Amino acid sequence: MKNLLIYIASPISQGVLRDNVARACSAGHQLMQAGIPVLIPHLSVFLGMKQNYDGAGGYVPEVLPLDTTLKQWYLMGIMMVLHCDAVLRLPGDSVGADMETGMADKNNIPVFHSVEKVILWARDKL
Repeated sequence: MKNLLIYIASPISQGVLRDNVARACSAGHQLMQAGIPVLIPHLSVFLGMKQNYDGAGGYVPEVLPLDTTLKQWYLMGIMMVLHCDAVLRLPGDSVGADMETGMADKNNIPVFHSVEKVILWARDKL
């Protein structure tokens, strides 16, 4: 699947942060196991982790790391989408993910709603 890059668009801050990150990483892992490179923006929550120990073996991630604004992160996501070949939109309410898929649509970048459909599409690109 060389020369392909898939962007995962799904909730980060709406709902439980850890669950959202885990869901996106699970989808990303499935794509990577199929040999498809993936961009998981959810991992950015670990850029500016608070130094507060959570008692469960880790530190508390930040939704907006490194004193950035929500607008900056929305813009970053939109710009990353433009460098990808397709978007995987996972379920859930998300202003950012809706903006990202909107940008994909405007630029004729395919948007998929399941890992399986991304894998089928990517296999046709070989």
